[in-house]
Amino acid sequence: MQPERSIICGDANSAGQISVTIDGERYFANFSVDTLSNRLSGVLTDAALDLVELAAYVYAADAIITRGGDRERFFGESWRRKLFFDVPVRALDLWRSPPLAEHLASTLAFLSDDEYRFSFRQRAAQTGEQPSLQFGADTNFQPETVMLFSGGLDSLGGALDETISRQRNVLLVTHLFDNALERAQLRRIHDLRAKTEDRRLQQVSAKLQLTDGANRESTHRARSFTAQGCLSKDFTFVGS
Repeated sequence: MQPERSIICGDANSAGQISVTIDGERYFANFSVDTLSNRLSGVLTDAALDLVELAAYVYAADAIITRGGDRERFFGESWRRKLFFDVPVRALDLWRSPPLAEHLASTLAFLSDDEYRFSFRQRAAQTGEQPSLQFGADTNFQPETVMLFSGGLDSLGGALDETISRQRNVLLVTHLFDNALERAQLRRIHDLRAKTEDRRLQQVSAKLQLTDGANRESTHRARSFTAQGCLSKDFTFVGS
């Protein structure tokens, strides 16, 4: 196992940019979340805003810190990483509660096969909170199911089952980190809409793009946590 890596997270700024400092080296990422409607997001609580940012920090570190490179990966010596996060939050008492911290660490360990530790500190108060979260005005669409959608076979099959077989209104949530993936996802969504009524299918996306050269690890095992962190807890999650 690799030695523990220290990830110091900086406050998200008004330009929709986050930063992480890993072992003394600072990295930046542009982060935005497109939401379908106020019915989906409403007025986000401090805890919900914290979760959105935490998901972005985790994804950034997951992409920056390598598992040892392609050759080492097959031997397993460098696969599992030990990650320590120091995170600014608004709802400090909530995040410092032992049950929540333990559940967070165990969930991420299950997703990524890494070890996680967290320390939380009070986030600096800011005016014009969270300009990187963009809210729409379409309140007509009412999703019955929320699905994570990568564009791969598993998520495509799940979307077909929900929209065509079960006749449910579905909100697809995509996580974008490069233009090629975005184009592939949009093609799949276009094909799905051709098979269903438009009212049964809508899509929102979370996009996090690291500065050039920072994306060193391609496995992205924690990516589903990033997408789920950007969703309301009031909907049912299916698929992965």
